[in-house]
Amino acid sequence: MSYTNGFTKKVVLVTGGGTGIGRATAQVFAQQGAQVVIAGRRVKEGEETVHLIRVAGGNGRFIQADVTSEASVKALMDAVVKSCGHLDIAFNNAGADAQFGPLFEATEQDFDDTINSNLKSIWLCMKHELLYMLKQGRGCIVNNASTVGHVGMANMALYVAAKHG
Repeated sequence: MSYTNGFTKKVVLVTGGGTGIGRATAQVFAQQGAQVVIAGRRVKEGEETVHLIRVAGGNGRFIQADVTSEASVKALMDAVVKSCGHLDIAFNNAGADAQFGPLFEATEQDFDDTINSNLKSIWLCMKHELLYMLKQGRGCIVNNASTVGHVGMANMALYVAAKHG
């Protein structure tokens, strides 16, 4: 891979960066010269992403965080700013898969888990990212959703509702 300087001196936070779209996004930002912070609950996957970034010559670090918890999100933002000095870009990608099946079979716990991981997490991250970005007078936030954030899908009512939010 060739690295460019398109994001040199930029600090990028990627939530849910341990796998899938989050991992790929973190790697691309690193390829473009950004200092990338991976946040997630799963240490092994987050550290694997950082390893892939470093082996390819990029700059990355992992911070364990649960973005469904306000205290954890605030601690994450504090850690990013303390270790990196600022936050330029946030890619809010963390979320969980849907509970498939008829809505009438979903439990209250299914509802809470789906809404917390796919909607509350975005709100909490934006709330605390915006506080830092407003103080520094700049920043960019991108929230990753799903195609079901635009259309409905059978047997995925809770997930669709969370992604629409």
